[in-house]
Amino acid sequence: MYNPMMIIDGRPVLASDGSVHKILNPATGELVGEVPSGGRQEAHQALTAASRAFPAWAATSPGKRADVLHQAASLVRELADEMAVMLTLEIGKPLRASRREVLGSADVLDYFAEEGKRAFGEWTISGAGKSRSLVIRQPIGVAALISPWNYPVDLLSWKVGAALAAGCTAVAKPSSMAPIAASAFIEAINRSGAPPGVINLVLGPGSTAGAELVESPLSQKISFTGESATGRWIMAAAAPRLKRLSLELGGSAPFIVCADADVKSAAEACVQRAFNNAGQICISVNRVYLHHDVEEEFMELAIQRAGRLRVGSGMEDVDLGPLASEEQRKRTREHIEDALSRGARLRLGGSEPEGEQYSRGHFFLPTILDRVDHSMRVMREETFGPVMPVMTFKNLEEAVRLANQTEYGLAAYAYTNSLDAAVYLAERLESGGVGINSNNVVDLQAPFGGWKQSGFGRELSHHGLEGYLELKHVKIGL
Repeated sequence: MYNPMMIIDGRPVLASDGSVHKILNPATGELVGEVPSGGRQEAHQALTAASRAFPAWAATSPGKRADVLHQAASLVRELADEMAVMLTLEIGKPLRASRREVLGSADVLDYFAEEGKRAFGEWTISGAGKSRSLVIRQPIGVAALISPWNYPVDLLSWKVGAALAAGCTAVAKPSSMAPIAASAFIEAINRSGAPPGVINLVLGPGSTAGAELVESPLSQKISFTGESATGRWIMAAAAPRLKRLSLELGGSAPFIVCADADVKSAAEACVQRAFNNAGQICISVNRVYLHHDVEEEFMELAIQRAGRLRVGSGMEDVDLGPLASEEQRKRTREHIEDALSRGARLRLGGSEPEGEQYSRGHFFLPTILDRVDHSMRVMREETFGPVMPVMTFKNLEEAVRLANQTEYGLAAYAYTNSLDAAVYLAERLESGGVGINSNNVVDLQAPFGGWKQSGFGRELSHHGLEGYLELKHVKIGL
């Protein structure tokens, strides 16, 4: 059983009132571990420690900060197998996916270690010619980093890597649903030469520990990944102090297949992106739009491919683990039932798998629906489950109109062999990331973030680093 502790000012800390939170395996219901359940007091202590550590860390050279991050990346790789087991037991995803996530987080630390060395300034001659203007970048201050449960290590690394490389100190608060592997990740950084207080870890509910991180005058930057409703609350709570925010919120990604597309490749890519991590990804395919000429071929291929996906415990050789909670499974079921009641047709799945091995977990079969429309919840809300609803279109204009008919704008995908169509779609889809003949919009060297109700601010790439830096103009008279 895993029993991580909070880390404040470099020291392990329990909740002041002794309270703990139990973590259950979503595949079996068995106890995985107990973690301290901190609150406002612990969050304040962590922010205070980060504030004390900030001046020295901000003054540390980018090269020395990079050394810490590189050493942490190496340690995370050494611990990858152990951390992957933690991740699978607490959140359910297949073990190979967990290992890939942990190793990816190490790559993120290495990337930002070097990117932090490139936070260059500018030097210009003033219009009058009798002065010089120097533009420099300096770290914002203390960053509160609040990460979600679906990719608890990977998405935390995006925030931690950028913040520390920029010279900020930080308090990390992982989701209460998946704090174990994330705690091991933060511990690895503390074991790798990070001075006390540079990176702190608070575990506890968002309503108390999270609220203190957002509302406290000690935090200057809030980076949050999670639900749109929570993001709106954070925006309002941070407004009185005009804090810098990065909000990566919900998504409802469309997947468009044009008449000239490679249908086999499109079907394979769509199934992979719709059902990866059991659909519990903010960039998961939520809505599929097929040109009517390719509908029959695509559906046949997609149903065959999805039907071969193996569902089971993430510790076994499977493609889909359980959903993270019964709440997620209930929402998935409700979306399917709503669609069927409004005229949708069930083509695959639609229920929990049968068998004793599934009886104690939150399992759900990969599900494909067609004959859907935008009156259905599955087309308007983010399901966050293994459901792929499909409808058709007649031309590109209609496809774009349907794809943009949502309050979200995080990711969008389109498959076509026409350069004209590719450019048309890339420029008109209202999304922070567009994949053309690709089902992935995440790249270390490119910015990631949303439009509309999917949030604002960017993570990854040099744009992600700049989110933790302030610009300062220094004018020098001659």
